Amino acid sequence: MSTVALIEINLNNMTSNHKLYSTEKSSNLAVIFPGGNNSCDRPILHYLRKYFLSHNYDVLCISYSNLFERKDSSDIKFEKIVESVNSAIKQVEKEKQYVDRLFISRSAGNLAASELKIRHSINVKKSIYISPTSEAIKYISKYPGIIITASNDEYLENGDINKLRQLKQSELIVFKNGTHNLETANITETINFHKLVLIKIVDFVEKQ
Repeated sequence: MSTVALIEINLNNMTSNHKLYSTEKSSNLAVIFPGGNNSCDRPILHYLRKYFLSHNYDVLCISYSNLFERKDSSDIKFEKIVESVNSAIKQVEKEKQYVDRLFISRSAGNLAASELKIRHSINVKKSIYISPTSEAIKYISKYPGIIITASNDEYLENGDINKLRQLKQSELIVFKNGTHNLETANITETINFHKLVLIKIVDFVEKQ
């Protein structure tokens, strides 16, 4: 049976809450970094959380609420996000010794996840990159994984898809005519792509 706990982080005179979904016997930790203004309840992230929770993982769902002030510059906001998430991971790992860590990041969450690996030398066994922005591509080359993107992603620049194809150590899945949200006007097409993505990610995770 799984439980949900709030991981409360107090930094910069602000209090943020991240959700930890856990089971007593799980031995691995999956950390989900949603897009900037989204939560871990987005369709693909929601089902990945359910999958990991039933496959020997605790799941830490990151929230960006109450981490920074509106007046903060983009750089300061990013710094505060990275430090808060690092504190949340540390707090979770005080309670349980995990064998492996896995990062799932979406959109701008890819930047925070990658910066954490570099700045705090966090060892991550596998990385899942969903809708990475143009700025995140340079990080993916350092930390290969599985990449989910779309040909009409408005947060990618011309030539970015080709750059991703050149990352031979990573597996790439491109949603033809899809947007940054991994959607098209055709609902059935979108659902079928999401199903394919989930199958590919599970295969990636279970591959030794």
